[in-house]
Amino acid sequence: MAGPTLTTLPAELRQKIIAETITITISTTTPVFTPLVHLCPPIIALGITATAAILLTLSTTNFTPFGDVCALLQADILALCASWLPTPTTPITLSQNTRASWAALAAFSTVVNARAARLNRRAWPGITTLTLRFLVPTSAPLDANLFESIDPPFKWAKELRRLPASVKLIKLDLSLPDAHMTQLCAQELSTQRVFWYECFRAVRLLDDEAKRRGIVIEVLGELPRSQVAALAPVAGTPAYFTIFGKVARMMLMAEGYYRHRWGVLEHCRQGAVLNGFVRRVRATKEWKEECRQDVLRGEIWKREYKKVIAELSRRMSALKKRKREEDGEELENEEGAKRMRTE
Repeated sequence: MAGPTLTTLPAELRQKIIAETITITISTTTPVFTPLVHLCPPIIALGITATAAILLTLSTTNFTPFGDVCALLQADILALCASWLPTPTTPITLSQNTRASWAALAAFSTVVNARAARLNRRAWPGITTLTLRFLVPTSAPLDANLFESIDPPFKWAKELRRLPASVKLIKLDLSLPDAHMTQLCAQELSTQRVFWYECFRAVRLLDDEAKRRGIVIEVLGELPRSQVAALAPVAGTPAYFTIFGKVARMMLMAEGYYRHRWGVLEHCRQGAVLNGFVRRVRATKEWKEECRQDVLRGEIWKREYKKVIAELSRRMSALKKRKREEDGEELENEEGAKRMRTE
């Protein structure tokens, strides 16, 4: 005898299973057009207004993978939406940092909060987890400057005030679209490095702002293999170089800023946030070689520093000796002059 299938289960159990597959994506790049009732029945069942619905990508295809299976499951979805509330594990993604997207998030939050009140779900905590697609493509063409084709990520920190007060965890998606990743890989290594330094600087700004609001930041994913060489210097201590015959720290533009602000990633709060994202870097030969070179540069710097100090001490001693000799000669000349006057 064949076992039960999803369609033969009781409706209540089917709807519980479907509820675990629901995802919400808020965007203005893939709008849902009218007539809404034909293209996107879940929006009608959720109670979202037509204006907000234009901004929510809730088609039966991407709202839940069960939307295209059969009419029975589609009916379950519509029945479920009338009482469905997102849980802390429900994927809710804000994929654009625009006024319209934030308005759609606010509309969605208002709807589910009103539903919780109507259903007397007093224990429901609200929307507690939100995913931000951190590196958002702009309308600039890909043949433009790479930094122009990506919306400046530091703008996210300025917009956290728009978050629902219930949000306690933000997940940062640092992935790039394939076309932009190809564009990044075609750049000089120094440009790739500056791109990630600026990205990490924006993460630091966002993390600082989130901390003030009691929000935890979690970074998703891992640095692409193609970018390992660009971030090999993430290994640690500042490099050194010789200038005017003396050793000094290398604090040049983005790399110097990055090293100065972050140092070894795991030794600071933001480093802990990004530790998983750059884990792949630490497993590469480039990273290990950079560590070795850092140690060598540090040892060379120490030796050169000692040489400079020793040379400085030697010169100071010679200068003092010469000064004493000059003072002695001057004193002898004065005494000789006095004797000549008395005679």
